[in-house]
This record gives sequence, structure tokens and C-alpha cells, in this order.
Amino acid sequence: MMRQAAFAFLLTAIAAGGAAASPCRTEAEGQGAVVLADPRGDWCLAGAATPEAPDNTPWAIDASAAGLWSLRLEALPGQGGALALARGATDGSRTNLWQGTLTPADDALASPSLFLPAADYVLAVGAGDGALVYRLRLAPGPALPAPLPEGGMLAGAAAAL
Repeated sequence: MMRQAAFAFLLTAIAAGGAAASPCRTEAEGQGAVVLADPRGDWCLAGAATPEAPDNTPWAIDASAAGLWSLRLEALPGQGGALALARGATDGSRTNLWQGTLTPADDALASPSLFLPAADYVLAVGAGDGALVYRLRLAPGPALPAPLPEGGMLAGAAAAL
């Protein structure tokens, strides 16, 4: 009982975030897909995972939010875990797109910029040896370049020859 109270306190503190950080919502089992109020804005989820009960959060990206995204997993000092991003299929299967490991010596794990088209995804956070109290942050990357003009750049180059 004391351990659950400590977990609840830590989750509340982590969800509050820092002054410059985006506020986090607390992860809740069965909450359904994450829906962003601003599809191109930062997003944060606070939660706790154990080796026996990893957190799997569905996340849907619509056409207005497709583009570059980065993921960042933050944990308490000395905790280890893993983060994975998978694309969901209508038959329930998943295709792993990226995964990384947070060691107890690290304070955070960050993905490179990932191009994510409109689709359904699953964000999976797993704990190492013990409990993992975490914040998972998603942030949109820079805008993609504008499409090439009709005929592309080579059409203009060929005309100049």
C-alpha cells in the first residue's frame, strides 16, 4: 500500500513537469488512442511500467500531423527501460519502426527524427529490472520541404543544355 502511494506521488510530480516543459497527462490503461488537441504540437505522457506490465499506448496521426517527429523517454535516476514505436495494422499485427534502450546510467533516451505518415501507431514503454516511472515526450520536427515544381528540377536543367 505504501509503495502504491509513493508511485502515485511520483506520477503526479512527473506529470506536473517543469516550468518550461509541456504538461503531461497521466497514462491510463484502456484510455484509447491518444488524440492531440493540436496535431502539430508537443505531447507528453507520464506513466509507470513494470517488467510484467509494459505500457502500450495507441497513437493516431492524421494527414495534418504527418511529417517528422521525435520521441524522448525520461526516467528517474537509476532506472532502465525501453521505448519502441510500431505501426499497427487492421489485423492487429505490428511492424516495429524504431526502438531504443534506456540504461540506468542515462537520464533520457531520444530517437532521431522519424518520418511518420498518417497511420495508427503504438508507443510501447517497458521497464528493465524494476519499476520505471517515466515521461514520454513527442515533438514535431521541422516542416518538410515544399514539393518540386511540375517536371522537377531536371526538366529545367535539360532545357538549359
